[in-house]
Amino acid sequence: MARGKEIFGFTGFLLIFSLVIGVGCGGGSKGSVPASPANLSARIASTTEIDLSWQDNAIDEQGFKLERKIGDAGSYGVHATTSANSVDFTDSGLTPATKYIYRISAYNQAGDSTYSNEVTAQTFSHDIVNQDIDMQASDFECLKNMNYIGPYYLTNKLGADNLADALSIANYPQGGTFPPGTIIQLIPLEAMVKRVKGWNPATNDWEFFALAVTGTTTTIKSRGAEHTKNFANLNCFDCHKKAATKWDLVCGDNHGCDPLPATDAMIKAFQDADSRCP
Repeated sequence: MARGKEIFGFTGFLLIFSLVIGVGCGGGSKGSVPASPANLSARIASTTEIDLSWQDNAIDEQGFKLERKIGDAGSYGVHATTSANSVDFTDSGLTPATKYIYRISAYNQAGDSTYSNEVTAQTFSHDIVNQDIDMQASDFECLKNMNYIGPYYLTNKLGADNLADALSIANYPQGGTFPPGTIIQLIPLEAMVKRVKGWNPATNDWEFFALAVTGTTTTIKSRGAEHTKNFANLNCFDCHKKAATKWDLVCGDNHGCDPLPATDAMIKAFQDADSRCP
């Protein structure tokens, strides 16, 4: 009987020991899946590149799984994995004028998180890298000849393809980089014009203009990059540089710029008073 108790005690000890070892070697709980990433956004960079960024909400992820599908009819598949704590990815080698849809999850040994929000971006239709425009006073025209985006007007002087790409960016909720030749005006007395890539990296290649309008004639009062002042003697770049990166320095509601010292009604009155319009 004593021997039986000894065997039982030893056997029980072995059982407990094996359980402890099993847990220590990963045989027990693997923990929980990481928190889901959030605020996935996509910025169209060129005909072949889309830049993605997201918010990392996890503290225990091993990395992230970026899933992608091509077009609305495509199927999701893991396109890339990134390391722990990463918050951006450049998707390159893409096809021009093609829609790509993305979502992302975090993962660890316990499994994958739920997905982030879904974002869609369409690459530019053609190569815009080597195009430029040197605006002259006569190139500025009646605001209402341009496309109204709200609250500003937009056009592009470098052809229909560039205009289509500019409108696509302006109406895309995740922002993007405007193509050269893009002209944006909130009121007749000031403008921002996108120059060739590399013209001035500090201003994302935007040139700012202070204008005067008399009758049907436009005069350029001043122009340039970081130091141009508008009709109210305020530095243009100082305002626009506060816009979040994805908006390409273009100010708008919730873009990060300082509020304008004018009401919507005042801006509309300025626009309607453009004497160059018939």
